Amino acid sequence: MPQLVKVFREDPFYNDLNTIFIPYRTVLEMEALVGLYLTGGNYDFIKDLPQSHPSTIQLLDALHMKENPADFQIVDFFIKCVMPKLKPIVSYERDHHDKARRGNVVPYAKTRACLYFSLHCLKLKFLLIREFIESFKKNHYRLERSKDPSLIGAPSLLVAFGNVFHSKYRAILANMLPKKTVSKTVSRLLDNKDAITNEKVFQMATNLFPDEEHNKIKYIMRSIKASLFVCNLLFAALDITQPFSRGKPETFNPEEIMVSQDFIPELAPAMSQCLAENNVIQLRRCVDAFIQLNDMVLEGINIAYEVASGKEIHLGRTEMLYQIVPRSR
Repeated sequence: MPQLVKVFREDPFYNDLNTIFIPYRTVLEMEALVGLYLTGGNYDFIKDLPQSHPSTIQLLDALHMKENPADFQIVDFFIKCVMPKLKPIVSYERDHHDKARRGNVVPYAKTRACLYFSLHCLKLKFLLIREFIESFKKNHYRLERSKDPSLIGAPSLLVAFGNVFHSKYRAILANMLPKKTVSKTVSRLLDNKDAITNEKVFQMATNLFPDEEHNKIKYIMRSIKASLFVCNLLFAALDITQPFSRGKPETFNPEEIMVSQDFIPELAPAMSQCLAENNVIQLRRCVDAFIQLNDMVLEGINIAYEVASGKEIHLGRTEMLYQIVPRSR
């Protein structure tokens, strides 16, 4: 099992190490790019694309991003440099001298770091969601007071939910994509539309569009779908389909739950309305249903970790492969 990257607040060395040692920044670049497409595009139009093993041009065409050289650079590197490094899943070949032989690629090889990291990004988002809902439940179905002095009055559950997710995700990305202090000369060299800087990736991944300012659920959903799409692209390179429920028959498909309208887009507003109307009984039912669906998703992501690692990585429901201390930006 890969060694976990742990961060301790009292040790700046580990904090600095974790800030710069994020495997495969290209995963974040691809997520940001797909997220931009989803601001106006439909996920259903691209969800099956990974299984066709698209070329750079085919993927850019599907995302309607053929004109921008920076977009081409991101996708081309991902398709031609990252995905070919993924090696096949280890499989048993035959018994040899009473010993089971396997393929020559260990399941925790560095070639799969990008896949582990893409799953980490996906699981992180559902854990942020779970943290908010569980905190709300433990607080006897009352919202915590906002620390933002600009907010007057108590926000609705829907607004608080979106604000907390967005602010915490921004803080975590600030660690993954730190700002760099450079000279004015270097800054001028980097200041062109084709340069892919950490700051540009950060802005792409966290910017809110006008319709998302008042309804951050839309932002949350496109962020989740972008992570899921990148995961499926990488699994497709291993010829793996349905990695989130592979080998384990499920009444509900975890991947379908992640993007289902009946989950976050429906239950979050329903909880908010129940809280506003003081309908405690129905609110508790909605919260319990939300947590149950979130559990199914997290278990599905853990199954995908097992598939990717040849059953060498076993994570608890809320356990992360990499740990990061959020820092405000």
